[in-house]
Amino acid sequence: RRRGLAASGRPGCGVPGSSGEKERHLVGTRRRGSRCRSARESRDDGNEASTAGEANARRIAIVGAGFAGVATAYHVFRQVADAHAEATADGNDRMVAPVRVTLIDEKRVAGGASGVAAGLLHPYTPRGKIIWRGTEGVAATLELVEAAENAERAMEATAMEATAERDEVNGEEKKKTRPTVSPRENRGRAIARRAGVCRPARSLKQARDLAKHAPASFEAGGRGVTVSAEELRRLIPGMDVPPEVLEATKKRPSRRSLEDDDDDDDASLLARPLTRADRKAASAKRWREKNAPVTSALHIPEGLVLDTTRYLASLWDAARLLASSGETPEGCSATMEIRTVASIAGDPALNEPGAYDAVVIACGAAAGSVQELQGDVLPTQLQGGHVVELVPVGDGKENGWPDDAPGVLGSPYIAPLGPERLLVGTTKEYGASVADARRAGEVPLGNIEDDEKEDAPRAPTPKPTDRVTYSRLEIASRASAAARELVASASAAYPPLALENGAWRVDVVRYGVRANPPRSNLGSLPLVGRISAASDDAADADTKKKKKLVVRGRARRARAGVPRHARRHRGRRGAQRRRRARPPRAQVRPGREANGG
Repeated sequence: RRRGLAASGRPGCGVPGSSGEKERHLVGTRRRGSRCRSARESRDDGNEASTAGEANARRIAIVGAGFAGVATAYHVFRQVADAHAEATADGNDRMVAPVRVTLIDEKRVAGGASGVAAGLLHPYTPRGKIIWRGTEGVAATLELVEAAENAERAMEATAMEATAERDEVNGEEKKKTRPTVSPRENRGRAIARRAGVCRPARSLKQARDLAKHAPASFEAGGRGVTVSAEELRRLIPGMDVPPEVLEATKKRPSRRSLEDDDDDDDASLLARPLTRADRKAASAKRWREKNAPVTSALHIPEGLVLDTTRYLASLWDAARLLASSGETPEGCSATMEIRTVASIAGDPALNEPGAYDAVVIACGAAAGSVQELQGDVLPTQLQGGHVVELVPVGDGKENGWPDDAPGVLGSPYIAPLGPERLLVGTTKEYGASVADARRAGEVPLGNIEDDEKEDAPRAPTPKPTDRVTYSRLEIASRASAAARELVASASAAYPPLALENGAWRVDVVRYGVRANPPRSNLGSLPLVGRISAASDDAADADTKKKKKLVVRGRARRARAGVPRHARRHRGRRGAQRRRRARPPRAQVRPGREANGG
């Protein structure tokens, strides 16, 4: 292993004892003198851990191998490693219990919508503002990207060595294997393409919004800068700038011209004649709108484009390597199971005695396939979408995307995975179902370069509240229509992508479904919570029953456990409220009429 790591050029991987510095071992740092465990102690390769670790290990099952599931698995081992390092520094090596994580998915790592996503990483909204906790989220994601890149280099280095070694265990020879590289689809040149991203202004309003919010966003931690039309075309040669945006960046109207402009139109819109103050206020408003700062694009140099399938597969490798390294306690393991979980309570493997201490559901839009989450348990709206992957025709060096050109944000976006492959998306298709979410991935389609006939049958566009199920022919037809729509929209912003130019062609069309959470004042935030078990439901029902008893009557309040002094005060307040609510009545003395006779 050290020979392989040394051949890869990684520092600190020489002969033991040749350096007093800390060694770098696969992913992370291990102290000199600590024993490096191989992956034979991991269940990922089908071998048993030590007896002590087996008895004390905490077991966690994670259903879903996408962005949330794989990151959860890695963070579990990262926290265990940090706790183990702290305990080892204090001289107590047995304080931290090992953790055994089982990642469950019905396809593979990044087999769902996470593998379809473009992976455009940046902290900005379409208006140029910073997303809530956006800078912190980008920083945390960059740490995961670094861990995935380190794991990919380590796995490539160890793959050059022999795949098995001989080790004598308990008097017999036993094969000692290492974690193998996870199956992946490398679409780009690297996991992350660090050439930045750019959001061109596609309307005059967006040009004003980007210029307005860019300074405040820069002070909030973003590094986006506004660029002119000429600078945008230098960043991305051939990029189109809308005429209204281009005209607004060149021409600045004077205040006098605005005062004399459109006075008659404003007067016709009002019920009363315009006064001098009205004309002055309207002129000032028009001057602020037309003289507001305008920019052609927002360039975000710290943004990057991820190859999502490659990133997630490497991040899972990082979790496995961390579990089998000397940074974690004895008995840690990371395993992968390809199967379907239809119910948490009804799954035999999840409900074996002592099988798992916790079960994490992280399968996104497919969470509705789990019985406990069916129906309206989660307040999410499923939205489907197609993306296309474009490749250059002929020599990619002539027609490919420039090496130093950033990715393009917007609707549609253009995510360059490399000079020879662009990911363009996405359509917004409402009415998706859980079944649609489970069929995420590559979609077969016909020849989309042919012009669409006017009399060709088209599938109706569903409404956001509909639930639609399509046949295979309709799925292929919708994928072809989505590909044509995406290429046409992308070529409007970047004309070289037009199919009639013959420079690019559609290689793959993919489909995925996302679960949109409700919008709040902070944006659409992820949903995190606890799934109630049957005993929890019974306890909640009992609590609701007790609350319903607290309605009226001392006996019911006594059974609900209300203190005596609280019952007395409640009764007095209620009587006072009733007396105040009564209408006033005439006071009648005995022996006299009510009219005062």
